Amino acid sequence: MRKRYVFMGLAGLCGSFFAFGVIAQPVGRVTFTIENDGHSDLAALHLSRPDAESWGNDRLSGAAIVAGDSGVVTLDPGLGGCHYDLRAEFDSGAERRLFRVDVCRLNGATLSLAD
Repeated sequence: MRKRYVFMGLAGLCGSFFAFGVIAQPVGRVTFTIENDGHSDLAALHLSRPDAESWGNDRLSGAAIVAGDSGVVTLDPGLGGCHYDLRAEFDSGAERRLFRVDVCRLNGATLSLAD
């Protein structure tokens, strides 16, 4: 009976290390397209970790995405994981916020935003 508990304990411990190894693997570069489906220019795009205090820098670096056009966003999530909060600011004054966006699933895809 004792061997069974030792084996189960070791199996649980190995499973924990495996899960940690899967979660802690670095994520490579992620690239996705932002499509402006709105009526005004997309003036700024901020991406930050869900636990961050601020929205961070403008990922468009001042190069607005005009209405009907698109732009490419590239980032390197690293060990921090794939989830980001996103804030889009339009020239019209409208703002769109998306929370806990899985950018790894967006890799190679298009995200449409509108004001």
